[in-house]
Amino acid sequence: TDFVEKRISLVKSEEDLLAGVRWVDEMLLPKMPKVFHQTSILLLDSLYNFQYGMPVLPLLEVYQGMETLAIGNIPAIAKMEQDECEEVVNRILVYLTTSYLSTKAPVKMDDFYKVSYNHEQQWTYYKVNVKPAPDYPGQTYLPSARWETYGFLDYDHSKYSKLEPNPTEEWWYWLPDVDDDVEDFVLAVLVYTPEEFEMKYQEYPKVKEKYTLMREILVDLGIVE
Repeated sequence: TDFVEKRISLVKSEEDLLAGVRWVDEMLLPKMPKVFHQTSILLLDSLYNFQYGMPVLPLLEVYQGMETLAIGNIPAIAKMEQDECEEVVNRILVYLTTSYLSTKAPVKMDDFYKVSYNHEQQWTYYKVNVKPAPDYPGQTYLPSARWETYGFLDYDHSKYSKLEPNPTEEWWYWLPDVDDDVEDFVLAVLVYTPEEFEMKYQEYPKVKEKYTLMREILVDLGIVE
């Protein structure tokens, strides 16, 4: 396995750094669950993985170290509007929550995964192709329908080849993997109250069931109230 390390670049502008501190104090910390208490927070210009032999350095928005939460892209955050700043806060909370879930592995997560599952033929919906018809007899696929029908949310439009098909067209896309699905529902719990979510997705029972399960999981872990 190639060695991977984190590399950083410090914020050069004092104005940007002070704006970043205000953002942490006024927007991030008030929403930070006690279970994610941070000993220290490091504000950076950039934060990225460095892997020997890899020409491209993937930028990271956030990284949880042993005792420090490192947050990159502070100069950009300093210039964002409030709604954009709130989106960054939510992405950081989703990162912390999914990392926490991966270490705790609550039993209810199995119930969450089983909602998007073909119990008769015993295969998961994750990464399955949704399309009008199979390419060959016996192929694993799901008939054309919106992703909410199968219990998935739509926060990442890049997953889908046709976002708004004409009435005569059929849906044709790949469903997300487990990690994306968990991130989507964690975000949904952070963004929507149960009443708001019910109103938005009242026609999709699988989505509502997964939201309820994820909310119960996050309440049990002390992440939401």
